[in-house]
Amino acid sequence: EFYDLFQVSCHGIPWITIWLASIWIIWNKSYFEVQVNFFIGLIIDIIAVSMVKAIARRKRPPSNRSDMLFAVGPDKFSFPSGHASRACYIAFFFVWLHPVRPLLMYILWLWAAAVSCSRVLMRRHYILDVLGGVALALVETWVVYCIWFSQYTSEWLVTWITEESAENDEYNV
Repeated sequence: EFYDLFQVSCHGIPWITIWLASIWIIWNKSYFEVQVNFFIGLIIDIIAVSMVKAIARRKRPPSNRSDMLFAVGPDKFSFPSGHASRACYIAFFFVWLHPVRPLLMYILWLWAAAVSCSRVLMRRHYILDVLGGVALALVETWVVYCIWFSQYTSEWLVTWITEESAENDEYNV
């Protein structure tokens, strides 16, 4: 189904995996600040969505198909929409916190809107679940803004975790 593309495009596991891989593949210290702060937002999103779902425990719409990948624990619940919160967080991040070119901003807005609408059209969520996801994304973006890691801190964090030198790209044993 067409909407499945939107569902897959905003699943948390691929986003975390691809984003972590991008840090090592690109390995450019001038990108670390954006990469680290964006990644922190993804983690905040996944934790926040899981916590709210575990507390709210709202059942998914009766017409929902139970064929979702990795739907375990809180993911069995409906409120808030994790896909909507993730798509909107990604759009908010690259529009407000690290602005990209205007054309890409429009594409991000359209993609976030399409992902959010697809959740209702696929009958995975109620409209309020999606609106809750959008509101949660606003809060997450604000939190990332408030705790923004500087370039220096981001470089230190990446090199500390990877035990790699950002200066000369040598492996320190």
